Amino acid sequence: MAHALAALWGLAESTLFFVLPEVLLSLWAITAPRRALWLAGAVVAGATVGAMGMFLWGDADPVPVRVLLTWQPGIDEATVDRASLLLRQQGLWGVVLGPWLGIPHKLLAVEAGYGIHGLGPYLLAFVPARALPALLAVGLGAALGWLRGRLALRAQALRVLLGIGWAVLHLALFL
Repeated sequence: MAHALAALWGLAESTLFFVLPEVLLSLWAITAPRRALWLAGAVVAGATVGAMGMFLWGDADPVPVRVLLTWQPGIDEATVDRASLLLRQQGLWGVVLGPWLGIPHKLLAVEAGYGIHGLGPYLLAFVPARALPALLAVGLGAALGWLRGRLALRAQALRVLLGIGWAVLHLALFL
């Protein structure tokens, strides 16, 4: 069940949902880091399916999907323009760099689909680009779990603190 939820969250976030699945992964990794690694794989698999859909939608008819995405928190016309420019200037490296510059994968998929790159090369860049933050989130949660054992902290307290951190990050991304 957890794997299906993780894959669904990855799919949703790569299309129209805006809460990062790294929230789930890091919280899970506090007490079950090995399971969280498997869940990270499910997130990436789900996100890949969603990214393929966004790529194909961007290839078929980019205008409505761009408009739809600008209704999401943190995405405006300037973000759409930055995504397009990044992919034109950096090629597929833009798929890797974009999220670290505040450009969501879903928008990069649409822009890449809009005649900039083929689906195969795009996916070759997307999968490791999407896997890296998932693995970093698992590492963060596992490190907090390790500290929990060393400092005799309750897992619930760490989850609350980590949840607050994720909430602050999401607010910073969307404001």
